[in-house]
Amino acid sequence: MSCKDCFKMQLDEITVLRSMFREPEELTFDNVENLSELEAIVENETALLENTSLESVSFSLKLKNETNCTLVLNVELPSTYPLCQPPVVVIRCSSLDCHKLDALNAQLHQYISSRFAQAPFLYDIAQWICETKISTDEAPVDEELVVSTTNEQPEESNVFCRYWIYSHHIYNKVKRRGMLELAKQLDLTGFCLPGKPGVVCVEGDQRDCIQFWKQVRKWTWKKISLKHVEEEDSNLFVRKFGTFEELNFATQPGSRHMDFGLLYKFMVDHGCGDMFNFCFGMQGRDSNS
Repeated sequence: MSCKDCFKMQLDEITVLRSMFREPEELTFDNVENLSELEAIVENETALLENTSLESVSFSLKLKNETNCTLVLNVELPSTYPLCQPPVVVIRCSSLDCHKLDALNAQLHQYISSRFAQAPFLYDIAQWICETKISTDEAPVDEELVVSTTNEQPEESNVFCRYWIYSHHIYNKVKRRGMLELAKQLDLTGFCLPGKPGVVCVEGDQRDCIQFWKQVRKWTWKKISLKHVEEEDSNLFVRKFGTFEELNFATQPGSRHMDFGLLYKFMVDHGCGDMFNFCFGMQGRDSNS
């Protein structure tokens, strides 16, 4: 089977979803142009060669489950879905606290891992979400939802941390959006630099940094590692970043490779230029110098 076969099955499945979710806010695509490009590939064998940098189809699906809880599924379809790879799905829900949401995503990940059978799977995922009972009450809570996310968490922390995370690459829009939302939920500051390689820095309370790394590393990565951890007493800790943001230091428009010089300047400007050599194993140099 070829990518063209996968694209055709993706389009067929999207057509079914569109017929089921007709309201404008229920099914929204990040880039509708991607669908047109997929259709061109399916209709024209040579179109695949002309679109080697085609981005994955990504969209959001708003659902309500049996407990009337509104959830949003952020979905991204790899080019080899559904014949080889499963979809990348992350649940978002403003009425759930961070621990419950993390646990629900862990349950979903387990469901996908155990049930995916190299066949269209999005409807099954949506049905599973709709049938899953979720409590938005503060207490009592389902022990299974809490244990998986809090066992390694200290109840209180007087330590502030800065985590430096290095990935072979960061392209996936769902993961990037997920990191932005997770950092906001945990009151972490820092940055995410997508591209090849990808770099993430988060700073804040130790338990929140632990929770961020614990959640992010569960996602599917080619290679991701925690390169370094800075720790300080909370009374001495000074944040070097005002918010958590996604940076864009592409070497040229549309490129997936980042400009190390611009990253180095950014890190120097924020008082952490010394970490460049530690993370990348080379001396930093400003692009303008």
